[in-house]
Amino acid sequence: MNYSKEEIRKIFEDEVQKMGFDLVDIQLNVTGKAGMIRLFVDRDGGININECSEVSRSISELIFRKDLFSGNYRLEVSSPGLDRSLTTKKDFQRNVGKDIILEYKVESDFKKIEGKIASADDELFIINDKNESFSIPFSNINKGKIKLPW
Repeated sequence: MNYSKEEIRKIFEDEVQKMGFDLVDIQLNVTGKAGMIRLFVDRDGGININECSEVSRSISELIFRKDLFSGNYRLEVSSPGLDRSLTTKKDFQRNVGKDIILEYKVESDFKKIEGKIASADDELFIINDKNESFSIPFSNINKGKIKLPW
């Protein structure tokens, strides 16, 4: 592989965005004889299996066209799943109105809160718990996860 993981991510991200989706995460293991490439793709309203197949075909053609990897590899494209961590600003924006569990930094400590995402823009995240609202800068968020109903 002649590209860094960041360069590969950018190449894939550009292609996925042209198709109207967001690249949520990428896992690359392309060392040795057989490699594994996993892309997790989403958008507002979710993504279905046919759309995952479209993305897979497009990324496969892109890999071939740009000769991104030598040797054999397996490509998987899927939605990130309900129980995944929220990692990007878009993840939080896409999930406004949903209940989450959030870990965030306050000074030199981490705090955990459960509540509903009230709003999320490029800089600030607002979560409502039972009694009050919290405004948290995105830079202070350590991790977030959708609170599943079961």
